[in-house]
Amino acid sequence: MRKRMLVLVSGVVLASGVVITSLAMAAPACGKKACSEEIAVCVAAQCGGLGGHDLSTCKSQCSAAVIAACEADPTVCNPASPSGTFVE
Repeated sequence: MRKRMLVLVSGVVLASGVVITSLAMAAPACGKKACSEEIAVCVAAQCGGLGGHDLSTCKSQCSAAVIAACEADPTVCNPASPSGTFVE
């Protein structure tokens, strides 16, 4: 009985560790990867005709602005699908 309880507790601890690790490794909801499409739209609209340092600065500003908007409203970069499920 005692051995069975130890095995059960060990299994629960191991499973929760796997879940926590996978959640910690997930991409941030408002990072550059999640917001790449929105950042690209900003760059296309705001940075056209720029070059060199000005282009680099503009891209950084677009990235910062889009990520800030996403942090205020996560649907900016992660729109919910109409049915509530992901459809490919």
